[in-house]
Amino acid sequence: MSNSTYFAVSSVGKDRWYWVVWPSMQWQVDPTVSHLQDGYVPTKADAVDLALDAAGMNGVWMEAKYAREYHRAKAAPASKQRSAAPSVVEYLHRDVYDPVTGAWHSVRHRITRKTPKFVFVEATSVDLRDGVSGNDSVMDQHPTAWTVNSWRKMATSLCRSSMRW
Repeated sequence: MSNSTYFAVSSVGKDRWYWVVWPSMQWQVDPTVSHLQDGYVPTKADAVDLALDAAGMNGVWMEAKYAREYHRAKAAPASKQRSAAPSVVEYLHRDVYDPVTGAWHSVRHRITRKTPKFVFVEATSVDLRDGVSGNDSVMDQHPTAWTVNSWRKMATSLCRSSMRW
């Protein structure tokens, strides 16, 4: 069987069949060994006909798993070449009253996830003045997720408590 060519046929979706013909089974060991021919057709019968035409009289029909494996390996590098879309970084800002200086300052927390009911933020804040992350003041120690209503209540209570004379 040294003159044999090998072929396999596999379904890769609804009304889509992949067929491939190899000169040998070395492609499993050596990834540089390429196929002779391959293609996509709408029916299994068409895939078998085309594979038999390409493989010739000494063609050996292999299991479908070989065609699936080869198809996945061939398609994998294309996904690695795509560049990722630029990400958007969002921050949740809140004002904090400093009783020592009597001044307000803004504290921002990076939003990690948003759902219709919750906003998840990083527990450590990013100081707007110097860009240093991780302020350890008592005012910055808070839960890492709020409901929209609880965030409003917390902001309202902070405003009311700081406005007392």
